[in-house]
Amino acid sequence: MQENENLDQSDAESPNSVGSPTTIRLLSWATLRKKLDGRSYSSVRRDEIAGRFPRRVKIGPRAVRWIEHEVDQLIESLPRGCVSDKAPPQTRTDCDHQADENER
Repeated sequence: MQENENLDQSDAESPNSVGSPTTIRLLSWATLRKKLDGRSYSSVRRDEIAGRFPRRVKIGPRAVRWIEHEVDQLIESLPRGCVSDKAPPQTRTDCDHQADENER
């Protein structure tokens, strides 16, 4: 089976589908893991259950995939450029220093 699968959605378009893709790309676990920079299966599953990650699509008795544009939307929505406050001072970014100044 291919890593990325395409399903034609032209017959199933909803009235709210302005600008939506006409092809849905499905990601295998291997492809999803690369996109997520090596994140573990258990952490993805935990986030799915908690509603913080797109739900998988069951395509067979023992096969699941993730919808690529849903994963891409999640990745795009993540905050950028700031490191956790728990990080050592030498690894903190300008975002953290600005936040510190605003708290004073």
